[in-house]
Amino acid sequence: MAHYSILRVLDAPGLTLAGRELARYNLNGFNLSGTQLAGSDLSGADLSQADFTGSDLTGADLSGSDLYRSRLCGAILIGANLRNADLTLADLRDANLNGADLTGAKLSGAALNNVDLAHALLASADLYQADLSRADLTQANLRGANLCFATIREANLFTADLTDAQLTASDLAGSQISQAKLVNAKLVGACLVRADLSRSDLSGASMAEAKMEQADLSQAQLVRVEMKAVDLNGARMTSSKLVRSNLSLASAVEADMSASVVTHTPYPGIDISGTNLVNTGIFKEQALNEFPDIIYSGSTRWDQPKRKLGITSLANNL
Repeated sequence: MAHYSILRVLDAPGLTLAGRELARYNLNGFNLSGTQLAGSDLSGADLSQADFTGSDLTGADLSGSDLYRSRLCGAILIGANLRNADLTLADLRDANLNGADLTGAKLSGAALNNVDLAHALLASADLYQADLSRADLTQANLRGANLCFATIREANLFTADLTDAQLTASDLAGSQISQAKLVNAKLVGACLVRADLSRSDLSGASMAEAKMEQADLSQAQLVRVEMKAVDLNGARMTSSKLVRSNLSLASAVEADMSASVVTHTPYPGIDISGTNLVNTGIFKEQALNEFPDIIYSGSTRWDQPKRKLGITSLANNL
């Protein structure tokens, strides 16, 4: 009877229900906009298509809950527990999820524009085709997350952990990804135009056919990276480390690779027209002997052998 009484008054905006025990309740389609639910237990509850617009769910337990197509625009979910919750196609625009735990959560197709996910836990979360445009993911844990075909334009991923993340065909144009961990990440066909990846670790990553025009890869770790047919036109790669990677058929027109370490990295068919190769150990005669199909121009700035004596083949010991 008490359960029924609570349900009768719940479907109304602006309620104060902080700290309430609502685990496994069926609140499908309820209007809970502007409701105070801080610290409440909503674990395992059916909250599908419910409206939590502007609600305060700080520290709430929503683990295992069904939030399919729910509305959480502008909601406060700081430190909330959303482990294994289903947020498929949910609307979380402008929500505050700082420090929230979304480990294993389903967020496929969710709207996460302008969301604060700084320090959030998103390991193994499913964000397939989600929209994270302009989201703050500073220091977020996205290890093993599925971000394939996701839109992450102009987002902040500074120092985020994307180890083993799936980012195939994702759109990260203009995003801040400096000092991030992208070890073994899958970025095949991803768009990273004008993205800042400076000082990031991309060791073991797969980036074939990625679009990286004007991207900043300065001081990046590019060890054993698959970069076949990648577009690096106008990219900044100064002082980066390219070791045992594959740059075959890549386009690096007018890219700045000066002072980069380039060893054991084949680059047949690469286009380096107008590229700056000073202090890379890439010498014109040697490079053309090894890879005669290289495309270059009169404005290509080759390294000079007289500056580095005794340099061995750049692609040897492959």
